[in-house]
Order: sequence, then C-alpha cells, then structure tokens
Amino acid sequence: MARRAVLLFIGKTAMLFLSLVFALLSPRILGPRGVGFYSFLYAVVFTVGNLIDVGAAMLLRRYIPDLLTRNVSQVWPLIRRSLFIKGYVIVVLFIGIPFVDDTWMYVLALFAGLASSLGMTSMAVLYAGGALRAYALEPAVMVGLRAGLVLSLGYLLGRQGIAAGIVATPVIVLSIFGFLAWRLIPKHTAVLHGGYWQYLRFGLVSYIADLAFVLSNRVAIILARHAIDDMAEIGFLGYAFMIYLMARHLTFVIGETSIPSIVRYYACSEHSQFRRTMMHVWRYSNILVFAAGCIIATYADPLIGIMADETFLQSSKLTVYLIPALIAGTLMLCLRIPLFARERSSRLLIAHGGSLILFIGSVFALHRILGESFAATHIALSFSGASIAGLVLMAINSGTGIPFRKLALASLKPAIAGCCTYLLFSAIRPGNHLLALVTAPGALAVYLLLLFLLRGMEWRDWDRALALLGKKPLKDNGI
Repeated sequence: MARRAVLLFIGKTAMLFLSLVFALLSPRILGPRGVGFYSFLYAVVFTVGNLIDVGAAMLLRRYIPDLLTRNVSQVWPLIRRSLFIKGYVIVVLFIGIPFVDDTWMYVLALFAGLASSLGMTSMAVLYAGGALRAYALEPAVMVGLRAGLVLSLGYLLGRQGIAAGIVATPVIVLSIFGFLAWRLIPKHTAVLHGGYWQYLRFGLVSYIADLAFVLSNRVAIILARHAIDDMAEIGFLGYAFMIYLMARHLTFVIGETSIPSIVRYYACSEHSQFRRTMMHVWRYSNILVFAAGCIIATYADPLIGIMADETFLQSSKLTVYLIPALIAGTLMLCLRIPLFARERSSRLLIAHGGSLILFIGSVFALHRILGESFAATHIALSFSGASIAGLVLMAINSGTGIPFRKLALASLKPAIAGCCTYLLFSAIRPGNHLLALVTAPGALAVYLLLLFLLRGMEWRDWDRALALLGKKPLKDNGI
C-alpha cells in the first residue's frame, strides 16, 4: 500500500508540474484565441472519450484482480467485450456527422476520443495487472506530450497545429502504454460467463456519478463556445479553468494517495469511531482548502500576471469566481470516502447529477436573459453555485450519521478566517506582482493565527492528522 501511494504521488506530482509548465507557456505562445480553441477542442475530446468508455475503465480495475486469482480465463473475454461496447458507441456517434456544422472537427474529436478511451482501458489493465510504474507514469506522459505537441505545432501552424497536437497525443500514448497493457493480458478464447451486463450493473451508478463530476468543468467550456462568439473570451475562461484544475489537482494529490487506506479504516470501524474520524477529516479538509482558496483569491492578479501576461488579467476575476467551486469540489472528495467505503453510489449520483443539471440549466437561463453580455462571468458563477449545491446535497445524504448542521458549523470558522485574510491582504497588497507574492506566506500565517483565535484549530491537530494518515490507533492520539 505504501509503495502504491508513493508511485501515485510521484505520478500526480509530475503531471501537476507539467500542467504548470503548459499554463506558463500557452498564453505567450498561443495567445487568447489559441488558448480558447485549445480549451474548447480538448473539452470536446475529453467528453467524447469518457462517453465512449461507458464505465469500462472502472469495471476492469474492479474485476480483473479478482479474475486473475479466481478465473483467469475470463480476463480477456471481459476486456474484449468492453472493446466491442466502445465500437458500438463510436458507431452511434458517427451517425451524428450529418447533423453538425463543423464536420472535420467532429470527426477529429471522435477519433481522438476513441484513442483516449482506449488509453483509459490500458491504464485500467496496467493498474489491475500490478504494473504500477507504468500506470502512474501514463497520465504524466500524456500531459507532457500534449503540452509539447500543442505548443510547438500551434506556434508553427496555428489552429491546425493545436488540433493535430490534441489528436496525436492519445494515439502516441496508446501505442506505447497499450502495448505494455497488451503484454499483461492472459489470452484465452473462452466465452464471457454471465454476460457483460452482470459486471457493468454493479458499477453503473458509480460510473454515471463520476462522469457527471469529471465532465462538469469540460461542459462549462463547451457551453461557453455556444454562448460566446469571441474565441478570445473563451480563452480567458479556459485559462481560468486551467488554473482551477491545477489547484484542484494540488488539493487532490494528498487526498487521492491517502484515501485507499482511509477507506479501509472506515469500512471496518464501528459507527461511533467512524463518526469521530469523519468529523476530524472534514475539519482538516476545510482548514486546508480555505487556506488554498484564500491565497488564490488574494493573489490571483499577480499570479496570472506573472504566469501569463497583462492580456490575461481578465482571467484572474474568473479564477476568483471559481474558488467556491474549488472549495466545494475538494470537500466533496472528503464526503465521497464514506460513500465509496459503504457502497452508496446512488447518493453520489444525486449530488453530482443534481449539480450538473443545475449548472446547465442556470447557464441556459442566464444566457436567455443576458445574452452574450458577461457570459464568461455568469458561466463561472453558475459553475461555483452548482458545485456548492452539489456539496450541500452530498452533505445531507453523506451517510456519515453527522448532522448537516455540524458539518456546516465546522466549515464556518475556516471560512471566516479566509475571508478576513483576503480582505486584509487585498487592501495592503503591493502593486508590483513579485512583491505582492512575497507577502503570501504572511497571509497564510495570518489565516492560521485567526483560526487559532477562533478556536478552529488546536496545537494537537497536527498529531491527529498524522495519526489518520499513518493509520495509528486513533484512541491513543486523542481522537
């Protein structure tokens, strides 16, 4: 378990670093319109790839390890059937070609989406087959290769180069890691016993819930393309979502690498100890995520001014509008732990599905009222509002046994400390971007001091947090 966590941490950190490099270079090389075109086309490819997958990656990760020990002859028939399902879906999507305006982009998106979906399958096989190094490395290779191809080809060929980079990346990655995955598969000609549906139906609700959560930010860019004619405006919004996703990955790195051990602890804990542990995890998550939100909100202007240039300063306001979504999304990850541990996927679907439906509905309603005016702003605000609504739905239906009122009160003190710190340092922040960032440690120190004064944090909280991650006996650590 420790080796797996370390490999995942290294892979996620490398992916985050390469994403940061792309965020630093893309505004200067591609410009606002280039970033807008990249954001839109990649959002379409990402969405198509996840739709074509139809839960296969999740299904294979879950069942292949069991089949390898219980009935190895069923591994290849299960993978083969999942590939056939992808073929059926892509045929259905190709039927839509006559009904789209931009045929070549639609075909490119389908081709790249299929390669991306097959890449998800290869990752699932690598994970299930125990090839953890390749599994941890594949996402980082994907991000780095896409950044290199998009930036170089985009600089030389413009939009055609950006499209070529987006399409070529999953194909190249699939040719490398797909070969590694193919070598791990035990080849048998047996027939799949019981049919594909018996495997899929157990995880179908989880797949739909995760799909709604993963695609929400990509749907925002696709909706922006239909609401905004100016590709530069989409570029500003796309860059704000790029910053948002990097911040979300940063907050998820620790959570995603520590969750497997915590899930096992939750699954075997008695109810009273489970509730106490859940309450501490919730408190620590709030402390961390409000600290991140406070720093990003305070220093969005100098951060984007240094990362991009003055042209993209409009993205800083949009980034601030997305901070509630960042906070809500991270806290939803915290509440997903007990739901996964106790297999209550329907509650995940209610939260994520309800949030996505509310977001799409609010975007269309506001666009009908306001037209293209402030379209990027109302999309960002709608996204944050829908994320908060999803968090509330998940908190109410979390299955933790903790009243919603207690969860809300535990979030109140970090929120007050974060807002006060933001107001103070926004007023005294120097105009020079580099000098402004120098004051960031001071803002973090003030935030923690306010938390102590509000009694939202104690000195022994550090030991408690280490106890949770270290799986030590919690009763010996004051929890």
